[in-house]
Amino acid sequence: MSNPTPSTKKSQSSATSTSAPQPTPPIYSILDDLPLEMKRNLCMIGGNGYAAVSLPIRIERSEKSGKNGAIVKLNPPEERIEKKLVVIRDDGVIFGFNNTLSSKSLGFDIALPESPPRNKLWSPKGVKDFANGIRPNPPSVFRRLVDIVDRFIDFSRSLADQQTMAEFISCYILATWFLEAFNVIGFLWLSGERGSGKTNLLHVVADLSYLGQVILAGGSYASLRDLADNGATLAFDDAENLSDPRKSDPDKRALLLAGNHRGITVPLKEPDGKRGWKIRHVNAFCPRIFSAIALPDPVLSSRAIVVPLIRTTDSRRGNFDPVEHKSWPHDWRQLVDDLWALGTTHLVGMRKYDEWVGSNSQLIGRTLQPWRAILAVAAWLEKHGVHEIFQRMEKLAHDYQQERPEFEVSDLTSLVIHALFECADRAVSARGANAPQRVFEFQISTVTNIAISLAKKDDWDIDLDLLTPRCIGRVVSQLRLEQSPRPGGKGSRRRKARVSDLQRLSSAYNVPLPQQLEQFFYTIRAPSSNGSNGINGSNGPASPAMRNCYACGTTNWVSYPNGKGEFCGTCHPGPHD
Repeated sequence: MSNPTPSTKKSQSSATSTSAPQPTPPIYSILDDLPLEMKRNLCMIGGNGYAAVSLPIRIERSEKSGKNGAIVKLNPPEERIEKKLVVIRDDGVIFGFNNTLSSKSLGFDIALPESPPRNKLWSPKGVKDFANGIRPNPPSVFRRLVDIVDRFIDFSRSLADQQTMAEFISCYILATWFLEAFNVIGFLWLSGERGSGKTNLLHVVADLSYLGQVILAGGSYASLRDLADNGATLAFDDAENLSDPRKSDPDKRALLLAGNHRGITVPLKEPDGKRGWKIRHVNAFCPRIFSAIALPDPVLSSRAIVVPLIRTTDSRRGNFDPVEHKSWPHDWRQLVDDLWALGTTHLVGMRKYDEWVGSNSQLIGRTLQPWRAILAVAAWLEKHGVHEIFQRMEKLAHDYQQERPEFEVSDLTSLVIHALFECADRAVSARGANAPQRVFEFQISTVTNIAISLAKKDDWDIDLDLLTPRCIGRVVSQLRLEQSPRPGGKGSRRRKARVSDLQRLSSAYNVPLPQQLEQFFYTIRAPSSNGSNGINGSNGPASPAMRNCYACGTTNWVSYPNGKGEFCGTCHPGPHD
């Protein structure tokens, strides 16, 4: 029999290939949304809190497979120690301990950045205690934080008394552990002369905050962006240059200014092997703390709470270094573990307190943003048994607005608003407090002269050469006050403002109304009920009970526990209600 020709061989091979069984082709479908990912070591996914940490795992093996499938006994058993990434859910379940982490078991993918320093993470003992059902008590953790802050820092002549300031710093520390529940986070700017303790306070906050890291001025931009991507608390020591746009790295400054709101990312170009380059979006939303002798610039100051400090004469606080954890009144390692446990357990529940603060706070808009997370933590602590902590923090936030001009570089808009109020106050004095004046007219030239006078009298840090009618008129125009026609089309430009316009400016920019003007506004809105000369009468003062709240118009005033001031009970009910 003759051998087949080459063409015959090819035909036979093709027939064999065609008849071979083929696998079922894959099925392609478009998902409704992108797969969930865990991008930070402490985060909230699908209604649960999760923490991720690498733990040392001991693996003991007493048997193994031998030849031909036989089981071989090991005597002594084999033992080795490995580091494994595990994920702890808020109910104590640990994933990845005795199996591999998979999106099927977790419900999401792992996309964590570079692992943080070991001492900043949850300890193995703390994880085991959590898995065994041990949960820290929130008031106990808070009291320990307050004790530590009070131990090292003297808040004499600061924003409030020693106890209140220690509670304020402790609330901020706790807020860093609930970052994923907030949409905005404020910065702390620790200001004072050399030896005032600002660096000590910086170290205390960094040691107790979520992944806190003290960063010197020479820290690289690449390291900062990776820390920020994980939500770490960035603590900048000697931050004077950062407040000066002319001296600071523009990339660093952009990262610092962008990170107080959720969803803000910094796009970066990174090498991608043989493909060339790829774009990476770094999450910049994280807490920041600064220590500096100088005050922050206007942009940073609007995002920060300035904490003034002076040099202490208290040797009990001034002679100990917080870097030495042996001198702490409570065990640092145990406290950090408890903070991890608190963050994991209560992260999801914290969101409702943040929403409550947004609906009930006395502060509005930009003035609320630096305080919002602190007030949410205070409301949460009060719900768990810390007596009246929310009222103390809200009063501190309100009082801070009165001192705020002292901590900021002078702002031209604020000066113009002061000048407008002064114009209105003079008009009330000229016409009499009982005149039914509800619309005030301003000449731009008059506002300019008053602005110059105020800047000189109160030492505003503003170049007087900038205070021209053209410049002042531009600011007034940006405030959207209604134009008023000039008589005969000649003379200085004019604007007019209603009572509601001035009240809006006072509330929005936190510029207090002059006392006479404020009393006049209350008088024209409160009804007369006690005669022409009595309380609430046409010639009498308005009683506190009859003052109308700017926001809701009611007169439901509630006094603070210390009797100093009052707040609207309708707009600001207690966190228990």
